[in-house]
Amino acid sequence: MGRFSNSMVKSWILKDLMSRFHITNLPRSYQLTQKIWSLQQGTMSLSDYYTALKTLWDDLDGSNCFNTFQNCKCCVATASKAEHAKIVKFLAGLNESYATIRSQIIMKKTIPDLSEIYNLLDQDHSQRTIIPVSSNASAFQVSVQSQDDQYAVNAARVYQNNNPRQNKVQCSHCGYTGHNVDTCYKIHGHLLGFKHKKQSGNNF
Repeated sequence: MGRFSNSMVKSWILKDLMSRFHITNLPRSYQLTQKIWSLQQGTMSLSDYYTALKTLWDDLDGSNCFNTFQNCKCCVATASKAEHAKIVKFLAGLNESYATIRSQIIMKKTIPDLSEIYNLLDQDHSQRTIIPVSSNASAFQVSVQSQDDQYAVNAARVYQNNNPRQNKVQCSHCGYTGHNVDTCYKIHGHLLGFKHKKQSGNNF
C-alpha cells in the first residue's frame, strides 16, 4: 500500500511539474509557432528553407518536452498529427516553382514522410535545372553547325572565283574558250586596234 502511495505521489508531482512547465513555456511556444507559420521559402534555397523550418520545429518540440513523459496511444496519434501539420506547412511555404511536384505529392494515396518529401522536391529541382543547360548545348551545336555550313559556302565561292577553269567560257560558234557567241570575232569581227596574241592552246 505504501508503494502504491509513493507511486501516486510521484505521478502527482510529475503532472504538477508538467503543468507548470507548460504554462511557463507558453509564450515561447506561441512565438515559435508564429515564426513557423509565417515562414515562406522566398529567396531561400530548398535546403535553407527546410533547415530553417526544422530548427524552429526542434525548438518548439523542446519547449513542449512534457510530451516526452507520456508513452500512450493518444500521444502517438498526437505525434502523427504533428508530423502531418509539419508536412502541410512545409509544402504550403514552397515557391510556385514547385507547384507541379507539390500537387503530385498531395495527390498520393499514402503521403511520404517529411524527409522523403524533401528528397522528391530536391530531385525535381535538380532535373529542372539540368534541362536549360541541355537546351543551351543544343542551341550552341546548331549555331556551330550553321557557322560551318556558311564557311563551306564561302569557301566554295572563293574557289570558283579563283579557279580559271571554272571561269572559262566556251563559244558555241567557234568552239574556242574565253568568249561566247555574243562576242565571237568570227561573227562580229575584231575590235579596232585588236592584236593577235600567241597562245600555246587554241587561238582565235
